[in-house]
Amino acid sequence: MASNPPKDIQIDATDVNEGLVKACNTMVERNGWPFKAQSFNDDEGAAAAARHIYRTLKPGGIAIATVWITSPRADALRHAHYLTRGRSGPMLGWVPKENYDRSLLQANLTDGGFKKENISFFDKDAFLRISDLARYSQLLWSYLGRTSDGWSEADEDNWEKAVSEIEKELSRGYDIAKNEKGETMVRITTCVGIARKE
Repeated sequence: MASNPPKDIQIDATDVNEGLVKACNTMVERNGWPFKAQSFNDDEGAAAAARHIYRTLKPGGIAIATVWITSPRADALRHAHYLTRGRSGPMLGWVPKENYDRSLLQANLTDGGFKKENISFFDKDAFLRISDLARYSQLLWSYLGRTSDGWSEADEDNWEKAVSEIEKELSRGYDIAKNEKGETMVRITTCVGIARKE
């Protein structure tokens, strides 16, 4: 974005997480980038979001959609959630019941109106460096462990157990290693779908 984008370009970014949208808009203002970010309600599902994107996109416009296809953080949160709350209650607010994959992203984009031949995909890795795993586990549960019904008294009773389980999962799970400084490195992979409207 720092390399002088065309003057007539318009980029709209969306996410269900209002905190990420605010952070994005702060960066946009600071850097003078040609786009705006908005949050949206995903109660109707990803295919409905894709239909909205397709409907509002100009012909020839490009939609870029991403889903995390591996996320040890989400796996650790789900593990702690099920262990301390069981499987019958409300799910975590920002963590899906299972990880997504490329075929689901493609299905949502085609259900939204994009033609299969106008969609391409690639995977991209991101790395999270954690210097204090115990503190990070506490913060992760604090920010993302809340269910749609809020925190309960049982959550308070099981707080240390949940945090401990997250820390264990993030110290031994897949895509996790220690770097030369002893910090925990967590690899998270996203699938990027690029779809063009005819």
